[in-house]
Amino acid sequence: MEARISHETGRRTGSALKSGDRGKVTPAFGKVGGVCHDCHVRYMLGSGRGTTGVTSSAIRTKDPLSNEEMPFTRLKQNLDSNFAGSA
Repeated sequence: MEARISHETGRRTGSALKSGDRGKVTPAFGKVGGVCHDCHVRYMLGSGRGTTGVTSSAIRTKDPLSNEEMPFTRLKQNLDSNFAGSA
């Protein structure tokens, strides 16, 4: 099974990120986080690996701004660096 974020959720998250408005980004990203959570529960409980042997570095997703496909871990790093220090 592959966890996917719907096109509409991705579009809304991308729009919120482009706006730079934290009040819009937080709820939009919450829906993305729900997909993350479901995958973690299903595949990566315990010490970072679920019964499938899938690790987060094997998960690929699309950046909602650039539409570039990348490892999920890189998307998380991009989000961290974009919001570091924002209030």
